[in-house]
Amino acid sequence: MLLWCCPRPVVEPAPIPPLAPDLVADLPPHTRESSAFTSYEEKENGKNDQLEDKKSVDSTIVGDTTVIEVSTGEIEDAQLPPRSPSIHIEDYSEKSNHSSHSRRSRVETDAYSRQSVDTENARSPDRIFGSQKSLNSLGSGSRPHSRKSSPGASKSRSASSSRTQTPDPLSANYHENASPIERDVRNALAECIVPARHEDWQLIVNSLIETERLATDPSARAPAASWRAVVRSAAAHVRSLRSRVARTACSTLGALFEHRGRALDPELEEAATALLERCADVNRFLRADAASALVRLARGSNSARAAVALARRGSTHRAGPVRAAAAQALARLVQHNGASRTLDMPPEPRTVLLRAAGELLGDANAETRLHARHLCLALSTDLRFRPLLKDSILPSRYRAIEKLVEKLR
Repeated sequence: MLLWCCPRPVVEPAPIPPLAPDLVADLPPHTRESSAFTSYEEKENGKNDQLEDKKSVDSTIVGDTTVIEVSTGEIEDAQLPPRSPSIHIEDYSEKSNHSSHSRRSRVETDAYSRQSVDTENARSPDRIFGSQKSLNSLGSGSRPHSRKSSPGASKSRSASSSRTQTPDPLSANYHENASPIERDVRNALAECIVPARHEDWQLIVNSLIETERLATDPSARAPAASWRAVVRSAAAHVRSLRSRVARTACSTLGALFEHRGRALDPELEEAATALLERCADVNRFLRADAASALVRLARGSNSARAAVALARRGSTHRAGPVRAAAAQALARLVQHNGASRTLDMPPEPRTVLLRAAGELLGDANAETRLHARHLCLALSTDLRFRPLLKDSILPSRYRAIEKLVEKLR
């Protein structure tokens, strides 16, 4: 090929010499020599070391000839400025250390928020929602007031709040004297009346227990006729042959006369007679329950009627335990009411009581004499006892017990 610009002949390129065959590459992998790979890795490691040596020293040229060498250790010790805005924000966020400026601004904002809440509460309690809105506006970037005026304002508010006296709490006496809520229990009492010959004795016991609970309840109200009907039913159950029913009936009668005694005076003699009969029972537990019920009956009911019923039905009974129970009930009656009040009774019941006391004082039963002596000791506290006793009993009987009366001193 001839060039137009030059008349010289075209210089042909020299032929490329044939490449020598790579004996290592042509060998199979399991027959290659490992020294080829190790030499290649040593060359690469040498190049990396040279690059690290070059990076370890940074040269800075000042002017034309001054060269200052700065090691990388000194560059790392120097605090570098933040490279990105995210790092700068992270330094001033809540996770990092707070600066003095941010801490002071937050304290001022909290103090101002407390002052604004106190001011709104002192002015009017109806503007609480307005104070909340002002706090929200402060959080969005409102300008706080100066700190010089805040201590004085807080002191003045605390002084004004200390002058206002809180009202004293109401006394508990108003609630103590409050009467309980009354409720009508006449239907409940009617349901508690069970016939004496009922087959289910457990039903009788449950009805007697419910009657006793209603009798002790101060809020229970019912007509007197309802309470009297319950007393008659309980007196009938006192004579039951089953001891469990009889003992429960004795306890119920005692509770009825102790808490509702004034309304039950017409049924007093019948109840006293039933209890006196049970005082002669063979079962000593039943005798004790009947005697305790007699004492509660005497203390809760009318004193004159109780004295007459116990004296007529008990002091002349054939059984010694019955006379002893009657003497005990009369002694408790006098101790409960007092000697002067007992001797102020009408003449007829007073005569019956003093005659029974004289008869019981000379009784053949030792327990009866013991309770009769307590009865006469309680009556002897009044100076009218001896003359009235002498006028109430026969002279022959008085001469028989005169020595016993003298021993009471």
